[in-house]
Amino acid sequence: MRVSVNGENRELHVYDRSTGVDYAKQILCSQEQLVTDMYGEFVLTEEEYNHWTELLAIQQESEDLLFELKDVLVKQELDDYMYEETKYMTTTIETIHMENICIKELKEALERTIADKEIGIILLTEKFGREFPEIIDDVKLHHKTPLIIEIPDRHGTGRRPDFITSYVNEAIGLKL
Repeated sequence: MRVSVNGENRELHVYDRSTGVDYAKQILCSQEQLVTDMYGEFVLTEEEYNHWTELLAIQQESEDLLFELKDVLVKQELDDYMYEETKYMTTTIETIHMENICIKELKEALERTIADKEIGIILLTEKFGREFPEIIDDVKLHHKTPLIIEIPDRHGTGRRPDFITSYVNEAIGLKL
């Protein structure tokens, strides 16, 4: 989106990496009344421009992370998680910051915990395990520790009701 700062044309952008759509204008317009010039371009002070440049950079970082993780995350589960974490936010700015923190914290906490040699067992929810399967699978297949145990949470289990019987049947080759 083009803006005018002290008579100089500048650009502000945030791209949805999946669609390529720039939605910076929607973010700015949702947050505050902006002054426009006679050509309909937004007019910002240097301070306002710097503020929005910083904020949109954070949002772009979130977009980039989500794009990187798109093949390992279940979109609806991530949307539900983000809603739960941000539903009490009152402004676009708060929501942008919180969403970025949530995504980073999830991945960093898991990686930090796995790297800690003092931790022998990690209990995590099945839902969380489904969000980062490449990390979980790597630990289960290539490391002796930590032992990762996935447990159901309030979202329920992703397993079939007869998963224990099926597992035993498969393991011993007999139908129980």
